[in-house]
Amino acid sequence: MFDNAGVRLHTLSNIGNGVLSAKEHNILFLNLDKNNYLCQKLLLMDNKTIIDTIAQSTGRSKENISDLMDALIDVLTSALKDGDSVSVPVLGTFETKLKGERITIHPTNGKKLMIPPKITINFKPSTTLKNRIRE
Repeated sequence: MFDNAGVRLHTLSNIGNGVLSAKEHNILFLNLDKNNYLCQKLLLMDNKTIIDTIAQSTGRSKENISDLMDALIDVLTSALKDGDSVSVPVLGTFETKLKGERITIHPTNGKKLMIPPKITINFKPSTTLKNRIRE
C-alpha cells in the first residue's frame, strides 16, 4: 500500500474504521468518512529525539536537558503518587483518578471477569496549548 506521496507504508493494522501505519517516527491515520479520507500525520518522538530537539533549539547541552527532563519526570511522578494534581501553566494539568472495579465479559468464552480498581493518569491540555495548536 502507498500513501498519497507514493511512499510505501509499513506495519499496517486495522483500527475500527481506519488504517494505522507506522513509518519511522511518523504515523499516518486514514479515517474513512462518507467516501472522503481524513488524513492526519502525527510525529512520535522518543526521549532521545525530544532531548536532541530541545538541546538544539536552546543551545544547551544534551546532558543538561536530559537532567532537566529526569527532574521533571521525578517531580511529576512524586506529586501524582501523593494524589496531587500538577499544573504546568502553558502545557496543562496532570492528575490521577481512581477507576473502580468493574465486571466485564471475556469475548472468547463469555465468562464474567472482575477488573480490579486501578489508578489512571489524566492530562487536560491548557487553553494556551490548544490555541497554539489551532494556529
